[in-house]
Amino acid sequence: MRKNVIKLVLIILSVIVLASVINACFGGHLSHNIKYYDDLAEKYSYLPAIDELGNYEDYKFKYFNDYMFIFSAESYVLRVRYNEAEYKAQKDLVLKKYIFETEKLIYMPDFEDYKEPSFTIDTFEMNTLSIKQYKLDYPKNLVFVGTSDETCEISYVCFIDWDIDFIDMSFEEFLRDKC
Repeated sequence: MRKNVIKLVLIILSVIVLASVINACFGGHLSHNIKYYDDLAEKYSYLPAIDELGNYEDYKFKYFNDYMFIFSAESYVLRVRYNEAEYKAQKDLVLKKYIFETEKLIYMPDFEDYKEPSFTIDTFEMNTLSIKQYKLDYPKNLVFVGTSDETCEISYVCFIDWDIDFIDMSFEEFLRDKC
């Protein structure tokens, strides 16, 4: 009887250790803690701090860290909802404040795939911030700013993955899948 209990305990411990190792190697971390955005806005001064968002009605935030062994990709998504008048004022500020990418994004000159810097996803008109102006690094570090006249929302999306070599899908699919 004692041998069976020891075997059972060893099996349970083995399963726990195996599950922990698998999670550490192929896991992810999802959080809605706005502290992650605060840290990002401090690092990237061109992103607005929460107290610089104007008179918003509500916001939603999501941080996701997807990791596999030593590789890690981070995405930050902030959606800010306004009343109609405040939305129009904030949208005008956003369009004046930022310099958006106007050229197609190409990873390598002989690489035939390119990305349009502006696109629509759901009700948002998304624009990629200027790679050169904001010292971003396509495709490893991207920031998108989107506006939705329908929902009176402004969205800020930041993606960071220093190990990615190219994006093999449209930006619409990329935001849905990775961000």
